[in-house]
Amino acid sequence: MIILVCLFVHLIFSNKKDNKIVNGIPILSKINNNQDITWMGNTTHAHFKSLSFVWLNQLTTQNMQYPKGYNQEKIKSIEKNTNL
Repeated sequence: MIILVCLFVHLIFSNKKDNKIVNGIPILSKINNNQDITWMGNTTHAHFKSLSFVWLNQLTTQNMQYPKGYNQEKIKSIEKNTNL
């Protein structure tokens, strides 16, 4: 699965034409294709790269690391004990 995502991302950026990626990719295609940030310097490039990293990280990792024993029953037990 991860390899497939990596290949997909690689295809997106390796098939750029005139420094534009394929349309329809949330956030990245809008920023990359609609705004010319090459003249804005290193700060803007770093911001764009960090945005790309966050977006790709959200696609490939879980939103939250769950504690051991995490389940609905445990949550209800904690709620019950805190509402004394």
